[in-house]
Amino acid sequence: MKAMTGGTTIQNALRLWLRYSNGDAFEEATRHPAEAQERKLLEIVNRNKGTEYGRERDFARVHSIKDFQNAVPRNTYESLSSSIHRMTRGERNVLTADEPLMFATTSGTTGRAKYIPVTPSYLKEYSHGINVHTHRVFADYRDILGGKILASSSNDMEGRTEGNLPFGAISGYMTRTQPESIRSFFALPQDVAMIKNIDQKYYLTLRHALAKDVRCLLTPNPSSLLLLAEKMNLYSQELIHDIRTGSVNPSFLPENPAPRLTAGLRADPR
Repeated sequence: MKAMTGGTTIQNALRLWLRYSNGDAFEEATRHPAEAQERKLLEIVNRNKGTEYGRERDFARVHSIKDFQNAVPRNTYESLSSSIHRMTRGERNVLTADEPLMFATTSGTTGRAKYIPVTPSYLKEYSHGINVHTHRVFADYRDILGGKILASSSNDMEGRTEGNLPFGAISGYMTRTQPESIRSFFALPQDVAMIKNIDQKYYLTLRHALAKDVRCLLTPNPSSLLLLAEKMNLYSQELIHDIRTGSVNPSFLPENPAPRLTAGLRADPR
């Protein structure tokens, strides 16, 4: 019998964890989708019935989807923005029972940034969706974990709110907080996500990815792949030179670059 290497052991453990912690539960829920959706809704309502919003909408009396529809009006970000602003200042128990870990930022239709509270319970749900998808990908394409995963992410620490809570991209938070055993599958060091200059970020993404055995691309936005291809064509000569010589064009490095941005980039004359 062929002995398993440490890497193979981690791969198998990851597949099993994704299956039993997320994959099987999701597939079971798809057999009874209406019941699963109502159960999830009531779980959220019950967890937040003691919040200011939960008391206003009498969450304690919500025991069905119909009850929820009768108790809660349709909301937009703008209708909840004053409550969210209070949360950014550090006020507790306003919309959510658990305190935010951070605020995910998105650009609004008016150009003003939107701040989405990311609580531990929300992060669990967000991760569940990713893990279900990842479970199927790894199960159907078993050789993926033999190489690297190019996971697109952005800075999760763009700044801090009045209440001293970080705001930024949830994708960056997800990759940054992964255990080292999981991060070892990523093609990029986390420092790339922290770069604000788009040209520098994409160049360093390509510099790392082209030098490694990338077998999977993960991105929340497919347009990122098109932009990556455009940048690869635009910077093809610089990339070829850097890969051949094991260097990084200094014009694509931020000021005082983190050592990990260039670590492990060896010359490949081929």
